[in-house]
This record gives sequence, C-alpha cells and structure tokens, in this order.
Amino acid sequence: MKNGFLEGYPQYKEEFWHPEEAIVLCYTNKACDVLKSRGVDANRVFTFDSYFYEKENIPKAIKNIFVDEFSMMPTSWLRRI
Repeated sequence: MKNGFLEGYPQYKEEFWHPEEAIVLCYTNKACDVLKSRGVDANRVFTFDSYFYEKENIPKAIKNIFVDEFSMMPTSWLRRI
C-alpha cells in the first residue's frame, strides 16, 4: 500500500490486511476511488450498494472487512455485515 492506507496503523496492516481474505467497503464511489489511488487492490474495494447488489452474503473466505467512514454507515448496512 502507498500514500496512507492504514499508514498510521502499521500493526493493523501487518495483522489484518491479507488481500485474499479481506474487502474494503465504502459509503461513496469517491472513497473507493481514493483508496484505489492509494494502492488498494481495485478488486477488493466496493461501495456497500454495489457489493450487496451483486452478493446476498459475504463469502466465508472473507475474514476481515474494512469499513471506510464507519460513522456514516446506516444501521441497515451494519446488520448485513
């Protein structure tokens, strides 16, 4: 990762960021674009709407879910994850 994704939290990056078993969910497309520009794999970054429109549930292979701007997330989305 470059330019800041989990930059202030290197202990979390090492412990939790394993791209094959993690996804990043964002509130807006702009947030997704920013994370992609910072080096996050584009195949792992989704808006909540786009992710849950295509999938009913989160696959068991996904062990970690990173949520960008958690405070903006509606309660209905919190229940989904």
